[in-house]
Amino acid sequence: MHTNAISQPTQQVLKTRSLATRVMITALDYLTGAIGSVAGALESHKIKLEYLEYAPRPDDIFVVTFPRSGTTLVQMILYQIFTDGEMDFPHILEWSPHFESDFHRRSIEHLPSPRVIKSHLDYKMIPKGPCKYIYVVRNGKDVAVSYFHYCRTHLGFNKDLGEFFELFLKGAYGVPTWFEHVGQWWENRHNLDILFLTYEELKRNREGAIGKILAFCGKDVGPEKFARIMERSSFAFMKQYEDKFDTLTWDLIEIKPKAGNFIRKAEVGQWKECLSIEQDELFQRKFTKRLNNLSAELKDIIR
Repeated sequence: MHTNAISQPTQQVLKTRSLATRVMITALDYLTGAIGSVAGALESHKIKLEYLEYAPRPDDIFVVTFPRSGTTLVQMILYQIFTDGEMDFPHILEWSPHFESDFHRRSIEHLPSPRVIKSHLDYKMIPKGPCKYIYVVRNGKDVAVSYFHYCRTHLGFNKDLGEFFELFLKGAYGVPTWFEHVGQWWENRHNLDILFLTYEELKRNREGAIGKILAFCGKDVGPEKFARIMERSSFAFMKQYEDKFDTLTWDLIEIKPKAGNFIRKAEVGQWKECLSIEQDELFQRKFTKRLNNLSAELKDIIR
């Protein structure tokens, strides 16, 4: 008699094969993760060896952030402090190079002191020396939204915000998450000469933040120059000169693709228009787990 039923011995064989397949997949996932971890560790070691070539100067100033947290704004403030403020440079990275990128492309030894150096390195990777470090932290959810738009316009990311937010929370490609980046710098804030600023302070009380930067750098400027620093570090002024700050404009100078949308909105609290309640709750759980040792004031600002 014809039947579609599978005999008991056959079912057992299939079950055994299914179990073996699952074990193999699990083993391969584990090996893939292990290989990725080893590759990441080797890459980090290689980078550290390369950075040993950097010779720090006592008056070097590193501007350090997780991406999309105010690096360019602080670079502009420092440019206005240490120069005549004219906008006659081809790109801000000509004056204030990106350490991770430009260190390999060209020497920074020729730059006059004080050298202002942009970096997104975590604390473990940053070169340590008798330098000054300005670390800027921004509300993590605003960072996620801004970084999502940057990745779409500049890096070819073609997924939606939901998928990007998952990557932002858990990390990818061995790169430290926002939580790890902020946590490392906060925990070590007394180990180097570090000025810890928030992006929100730079937006809401730029005058006070510029005053802190001036004091940290040991600089004193007159009322006229201070007014110019205020004006030229405004969103409206910098937006007029966006091509001098856009990372793709720097690539245009170097390798020629398409630029735009680098200075987008620079708003505080934009995440409220973009993230769901569930995404906020996911962020809060991870924040509590990873950054519970921050000061109460800083927690209120960046969570």
